[in-house]
Amino acid sequence: MGRRTVLLIVAIIVALIGVTLVLLYVRGIDNRAKAGQETVEVLYTKTAIALGTSGADSQKAGSFESRQVPRDAVAGGALSTVDPIADQQALNAIAAGQPVTTFQWGTVGTSSSIPIPGNKMALSLQLGDPQRVAGFVQPGSEVAIFLTRTAAGGTEPTTSLLLARIPVIAVGPTTTTKSSTTGDGTTNTETVPNAILTLALDQKQSQQIILGQSVGELYFALLTKQSKTGGTAGTTTSGLG
Repeated sequence: MGRRTVLLIVAIIVALIGVTLVLLYVRGIDNRAKAGQETVEVLYTKTAIALGTSGADSQKAGSFESRQVPRDAVAGGALSTVDPIADQQALNAIAAGQPVTTFQWGTVGTSSSIPIPGNKMALSLQLGDPQRVAGFVQPGSEVAIFLTRTAAGGTEPTTSLLLARIPVIAVGPTTTTKSSTTGDGTTNTETVPNAILTLALDQKQSQQIILGQSVGELYFALLTKQSKTGGTAGTTTSGLG
């Protein structure tokens, strides 16, 4: 067999290997895409559920419905059936259209009603609707927390990422009364919707939240599994344009 023939055979083999590797790579991408698009059945609230209502009573009242949700978008602790929470009570009022998760249910009035994971501690803070993503943050959600403040000696405020991937373990509705006086001396009273959000944090994160709330304004961003956060550089007013 001549040298040219051998080289030709080797070239053909290398080409076949290359084509095979490309096909395997493309097939892997396709499989990952299909896995991301795969849907699973998740329980959602069809109507609002009052604090203390049991899962069984909620089911009898027709408060649940099943939805097909992309697997990658399923909230932590999401349920597909009522069975795990049938004998438990809603720890907070649950709005209609929310995924039903294990974090929302337990025994009302007991110290174990808040499911604190691992070695974390529970810390609560009160936020208005815009700061908590207009009520879309629910138990089981993960949030990024941003802080806007003016540093000591600074001349303009800076907004930066304070904490990322923080789990929310409880949400409780509340309201705040806000009064203002007009130029003619008339006092206007406005009821502002707020919520008490309880987070699972370690000690350092708790200290950051407490201090951050006292020196600036906190804003939450709701995350999905694909959401990306990172970097410590903040944004200033001069950097907006």
